[in-house]
Amino acid sequence: MVLLKRYVAHETDDFKFEIDEYQDDTGQQRLIAHLRFMRWTPGVLKRVMRDWKLFRTVVTAPLYGSPQIDDERWLKFVTRMGWKPFSTVLCNDGVERPLYIHTV
Repeated sequence: MVLLKRYVAHETDDFKFEIDEYQDDTGQQRLIAHLRFMRWTPGVLKRVMRDWKLFRTVVTAPLYGSPQIDDERWLKFVTRMGWKPFSTVLCNDGVERPLYIHTV
């Protein structure tokens, strides 16, 4: 897979949401989602959920994501957002992690 482009989908002082567009040798493309928090509060979580729902009304392609930290809190958060386990993936740092998918 080759990284074609990284898009900043949404950015605030509290969080940043990016999408990486990858393409493999056969021309198949995949979108990888990145969500980074600079601050974590109930209000930020509420805004993330609202913005996420709006974002998914316009970007309807399947999105893939993998955690850098895989714990109960993270799993509860992504499950609440609608992500589902898909498979595992070998990441760039050599660690195999779970891969999640989000479809509309």
